[in-house]
Amino acid sequence: MQGTLGEERSINAKGSDEEISALRFSTDVIPKGKRVEAWRKAIHPLFDFKSSSGYTENEFEASLHSYHFGAIILCHAFMYGGRYQRSVERVRMDDLNHYVIHQPLTGSTTFGVEGNWRRLRKHDIAVLDMTAQADFRIRNQKSLNFIVPRPALPMPNACRTSLHGLVVPREKAIGTLLSDIMIAAARAASKLKTNEAMPIGNALARIVASTVNPCSDSNQTLPFCPQREIANRIRDYIEDNLYDELLKPATLVKELGISRSKLYRQFESFGGVHRYITKRRLQRSLAAICDPFQIKRRIADIAYEQGFTDAAYFSRLFRQTYGMSPRSFQEAIRRGENIALPSMLSAGETAPLVEWLNTLSTR
Repeated sequence: MQGTLGEERSINAKGSDEEISALRFSTDVIPKGKRVEAWRKAIHPLFDFKSSSGYTENEFEASLHSYHFGAIILCHAFMYGGRYQRSVERVRMDDLNHYVIHQPLTGSTTFGVEGNWRRLRKHDIAVLDMTAQADFRIRNQKSLNFIVPRPALPMPNACRTSLHGLVVPREKAIGTLLSDIMIAAARAASKLKTNEAMPIGNALARIVASTVNPCSDSNQTLPFCPQREIANRIRDYIEDNLYDELLKPATLVKELGISRSKLYRQFESFGGVHRYITKRRLQRSLAAICDPFQIKRRIADIAYEQGFTDAAYFSRLFRQTYGMSPRSFQEAIRRGENIALPSMLSAGETAPLVEWLNTLSTR
């Protein structure tokens, strides 16, 4: 039987070396008349939001409480009503390479994937691949969500690609199990320390992979999109081979059997394949520097592990991108300081959540 969430607690948005890193957004502190726009900006790193027409601006309410588990972000959300979309254009423009594991707790939720619509019931589990088009229509909904980097799920790439649109019904044993685990994690989150949350996050990623793995259920019907299949094959190959200093466009063309023109079209919005690879190496390096279990590692070793061949070049590039040297960043993390990285943001995005998405561990 699914559990229920306990009383919500106030949390510190800055986090520290001891407390689990936590963020809280609520329209309760936003003046009436400005709440919809404030929520639109808060949720923008994940979705484009359109408010429903069935209520006034002054009635609108929404909140998002998030906890960083190292390999997973746990989000407890309340959404008064509206439409949450990731259009084809949006998917092409951002570089989110994550899954959202979504569990409604209350309210009405309709989930659309590539033209197929399905109503989600309380405690059903839906899987959204952020590299693909999707649409949520929500009213008076409370939900729990795990956000997980695609490479963090220990399953074959072909299985990862098939996850988008998967719904695990609440009647299935694995649905009940995952629902209860998400609720238990949400109830305990605010009481955890960072050194407790990090190994739990790694374990949660493995539990998610075990319970939503489409390759374990031969009767599951899954949507298929050839164009997305190509894009995800390329991204997954890049993620799995970032350590290789010889990773370059010619390698992808040869290993994946695709044309150079098709490859470049996939990464046109990112400024090219090479720029995308460099950006991912920097983000993975940043995630390693932020990881409390790697806090004593040499900067050069982290750089080499992510495919950089020159530690000095890596340090210059890191400073240009994030505004401070990797060593200074590492020392600030050791001191428990809260660091804002505005250069990681795109127009209109909310700083902390974007930083979190970019620093999730894929170990």
